[in-house]
Amino acid sequence: MAKAAPWTPKQDALLRRYHGVLSREEIARLAGRRTVMAYGVRASRLGIRSLRTGDIAPELGVSIVTVVRWIKKGFLQARRTVTITYKGKQNPQWYEIQEEAIIQFLQTHYLRYDPSRLVERWQKYVPWKERAKWISISEASKQHSYGYQWFYQRIWRGEIRVTKGRNPTRAGEITYLFREDIESVMKRIQTM
Repeated sequence: MAKAAPWTPKQDALLRRYHGVLSREEIARLAGRRTVMAYGVRASRLGIRSLRTGDIAPELGVSIVTVVRWIKKGFLQARRTVTITYKGKQNPQWYEIQEEAIIQFLQTHYLRYDPSRLVERWQKYVPWKERAKWISISEASKQHSYGYQWFYQRIWRGEIRVTKGRNPTRAGEITYLFREDIESVMKRIQTM
């Protein structure tokens, strides 16, 4: 059996650029008549990993359905893969996700997940300082002794910035308020 030619820097760059974007077969073909197995071995040696929805969901402390929802809404970048399952049926919920995409998701959508549920390897990517700038409407209501309606009036007036995040205890979303805006509104009320 003839030994394959060594991988060139150009092929390695191609592999890094298209991993998780194109299918394994397409990358193997673009890399110059490489087999899919050779592609997988080379990606592993270069430290390029991609995870599937079933791998990443438990690591992020959510269900596969939640990961698929994030992908469909565009929060998490992924490439759809076709996986043949039991009795030859295709599983429509399998996506291949690069580690870089997961890190980007953790850093930009920090209110969409519960950091306490993350596996230790992902904890270092949580932007704790950014997350601390936001407070849930229920916490703000308890701290400042005002009802939800009072906060919603300030939101409608544009006095308090707001965003939505994941509810860690049950299904649905939580309204998060920007702490600095709340403090400035409270100061303005106290000076009146």
